Amino acid sequence: MTQRREPAPVRRDTALHYYDVARDYQPGLQRARGRSHAGEPATIEFPAALAADAAAALADGIASRTERARDTATCRIASGSSAFAPGRLVGLPGAGGSWLVESWELGRDGVELGLRRIHAGSAAVASAADPGRASPPPDLAPTPSLIAAFELPWDGIGNPGDARLFAALSAAGSGWRGAALFVERPDGGLDPLGGSGRVRAVMGSAETALGLAPAAAPDFANVLDVALAAPDLALASASATQLAAGANRALVGDELLQFARADALGSGRWRLRGLLRGRGGTEWAIAGHAAGERFVLIDDALVALDPAVVGDSASARIAALGLGDAEPVDAAIALPGVSLQPLSPVHGALTQGGDGGLSLAWVRRARGAWLWRDGVDVPLVEQSESYLVSFGPIAAPHAQWLTSAPALTLDAAAVAALRAQAPGAPFNVRQRGDHNLSAPLPLGMLP
Repeated sequence: MTQRREPAPVRRDTALHYYDVARDYQPGLQRARGRSHAGEPATIEFPAALAADAAAALADGIASRTERARDTATCRIASGSSAFAPGRLVGLPGAGGSWLVESWELGRDGVELGLRRIHAGSAAVASAADPGRASPPPDLAPTPSLIAAFELPWDGIGNPGDARLFAALSAAGSGWRGAALFVERPDGGLDPLGGSGRVRAVMGSAETALGLAPAAAPDFANVLDVALAAPDLALASASATQLAAGANRALVGDELLQFARADALGSGRWRLRGLLRGRGGTEWAIAGHAAGERFVLIDDALVALDPAVVGDSASARIAALGLGDAEPVDAAIALPGVSLQPLSPVHGALTQGGDGGLSLAWVRRARGAWLWRDGVDVPLVEQSESYLVSFGPIAAPHAQWLTSAPALTLDAAAVAALRAQAPGAPFNVRQRGDHNLSAPLPLGMLP
């Protein structure tokens, strides 16, 4: 018989990972009790469902065994027997205590046993332990999806020839877990656009009709009351610096605006003040607001849509299908083409000359150029500079002129002919872009 003793291992804390039955089978951790030791603990991943008391006792037992010196022995017996099978406890002549048979090997001279001493008190003893507090996710019923789809003016980033299409997805409850998005073709076909993610957009409807105001100055006269889709959705006020950086942009109807102050009225209702109107060249939409129209906060919760998949935004519809939807919900794309539409010119002027002629002039704007810089003109963005000047109704003008400069001069004879045809009719100008015409700018009436 050969007997030897291995040195005790370096003392380390022992930790046991398991699944706690008292915490809805969430992962739990129990450490062996006793003095804490330096260094990282020896962590054991134990894939079993246990009570905290049993897990703590198991960790204590493991720590107790590993901290003792390891006594091993080998001995040879004449013949094998089930009493000496691996896992059996046996006694060893001349050595006290119980020994565990760890190995059994048949040789020419008999059976050689590998033994390890079992120390008294190493068995795990159950004791009180704290399982910790359970944090189960809320079990909320899925809620139906709300959807709005729209195109936004180009922001000066990326390719000016790409449409900026977005979908806003939200719900009346926090049980909403996202939805799959599709583009719905006029023939009824559906093309996948990917998932929406689980972040709800801040959207709702306007409770009041927004009044008229100029786009060139802050609107302190009008306030807008909005009802958000859910009481837990919220808005926030913004400083002048934050507004200048693009904060608090919202799409109200077809007008893009910003708001400086948001006051909670309760139950998901908010009052917005300090408005900046007609942002992104949407001053044409300032008129015609109505109660109940769409309100969407423009932020990172929006889902960008691939224009190559969507195709013609004027005819396509965006559909969403989530867990709480019995059938897909869909919406037409608002503001189709606005990303590629030139901005209408500004500062229109009509001057009558002493010889009876007329001089028409205006100042152009450009998509994505939202900052006025001193000393330089805004970039053109379009392939060429071109304007369409019309006389009479926009839909059916009496006369039209194309010009490549932001000005047009009519001599006395031309003015006399126009006066004979339609006295007092208006002049309008629109910029011609690569994809569309801008909204018209009134230049004045024929004197």
